[in-house]
Amino acid sequence: MIDDQSDPGAWKAALDMVNHPPHYKTGGIEAIDYIEAKLSPEEFAGYCRGNALKYISRAGHKDATAQEVGKAIWYLERWRAVLDR
Repeated sequence: MIDDQSDPGAWKAALDMVNHPPHYKTGGIEAIDYIEAKLSPEEFAGYCRGNALKYISRAGHKDATAQEVGKAIWYLERWRAVLDR
Protein backbone atom coordinates (compact mmCIF):
# COMPACT_ATOMS: atom_id res chain seq x y z
CA MET A 1 0.00 0.00 0.00
CA ILE A 2 1.29 3.44 -0.86
CA ASP A 3 0.31 6.25 1.47
CA ASP A 4 1.81 9.32 3.10
CA GLN A 5 4.04 7.03 5.18
CA SER A 6 5.61 5.28 2.17
CA ASP A 7 9.08 5.97 0.92
CA PRO A 8 9.25 8.91 -1.49
CA GLY A 9 9.02 7.54 -5.02
CA ALA A 10 7.50 4.23 -3.93
CA TRP A 11 4.53 4.90 -6.18
CA LYS A 12 6.81 4.59 -9.18
CA ALA A 13 7.59 0.98 -8.31
CA ALA A 14 3.87 0.23 -8.12
CA LEU A 15 3.29 1.43 -11.69
CA ASP A 16 3.87 -1.01 -14.52
CA MET A 17 4.99 1.27 -17.32
CA VAL A 18 5.53 -1.61 -19.76
CA ASN A 19 2.48 -3.84 -19.39
CA HIS A 20 -0.22 -1.51 -18.08
CA PRO A 21 0.74 2.17 -18.03
CA PRO A 22 -2.04 4.02 -16.19
CA HIS A 23 -2.34 6.71 -18.85
CA TYR A 24 -3.47 4.08 -21.39
CA LYS A 25 -6.62 3.29 -19.41
CA THR A 26 -8.19 6.73 -19.45
CA GLY A 27 -11.90 6.30 -20.08
CA GLY A 28 -12.14 2.89 -18.43
CA ILE A 29 -10.68 0.72 -21.22
CA GLU A 30 -7.08 0.14 -22.15
CA ALA A 31 -6.27 1.71 -25.48
CA ILE A 32 -4.89 -1.57 -26.85
CA ASP A 33 -8.18 -3.35 -26.15
CA TYR A 34 -10.15 -0.63 -27.91
CA ILE A 35 -7.79 -0.69 -30.89
CA GLU A 36 -8.04 -4.47 -31.16
CA ALA A 37 -11.84 -4.28 -31.04
CA LYS A 38 -11.90 -1.80 -33.93
CA LEU A 39 -9.41 -3.53 -36.25
CA SER A 40 -9.56 -6.79 -38.14
CA PRO A 41 -7.22 -9.52 -36.86
CA GLU A 42 -4.86 -8.82 -39.78
CA GLU A 43 -4.88 -5.08 -39.12
CA PHE A 44 -4.26 -5.61 -35.42
CA ALA A 45 -1.38 -7.99 -36.15
CA GLY A 46 0.18 -5.26 -38.31
CA TYR A 47 -0.35 -2.71 -35.56
CA CYS A 48 1.42 -4.95 -33.05
CA ARG A 49 4.26 -5.71 -35.45
CA GLY A 50 4.75 -2.03 -36.24
CA ASN A 51 4.87 -1.08 -32.57
CA ALA A 52 7.36 -3.86 -31.80
CA LEU A 53 9.58 -2.56 -34.61
CA LYS A 54 9.26 0.99 -33.29
CA TYR A 55 10.40 0.03 -29.80
CA ILE A 56 13.24 -2.15 -31.06
CA SER A 57 14.44 0.63 -33.38
CA ARG A 58 14.53 3.27 -30.67
CA ALA A 59 15.97 1.08 -27.91
CA GLY A 60 18.81 2.94 -26.29
CA HIS A 61 17.78 6.27 -27.77
CA LYS A 62 14.72 7.41 -25.80
CA ASP A 63 13.70 5.69 -22.57
CA ALA A 64 15.65 3.06 -20.67
CA THR A 65 16.74 0.32 -23.08
CA ALA A 66 15.25 -2.43 -20.90
CA GLN A 67 11.91 -0.62 -20.89
CA GLU A 68 11.93 -0.23 -24.68
CA VAL A 69 12.82 -3.90 -25.17
CA GLY A 70 10.09 -4.85 -22.70
CA LYS A 71 7.56 -2.87 -24.71
CA ALA A 72 8.67 -4.56 -27.93
CA ILE A 73 8.29 -7.97 -26.32
CA TRP A 74 4.87 -6.99 -24.99
CA TYR A 75 3.66 -6.15 -28.51
CA LEU A 76 5.17 -9.35 -29.92
CA GLU A 77 3.39 -11.38 -27.25
CA ARG A 78 0.12 -9.59 -27.99
CA TRP A 79 0.59 -10.36 -31.69
CA ARG A 80 1.34 -13.99 -30.83
CA ALA A 81 -1.90 -14.17 -28.84
CA VAL A 82 -3.81 -13.14 -31.96
CA LEU A 83 -2.08 -15.84 -33.98
CA ASP A 84 -2.87 -18.48 -31.36
CA ARG A 85 -6.62 -17.87 -31.48
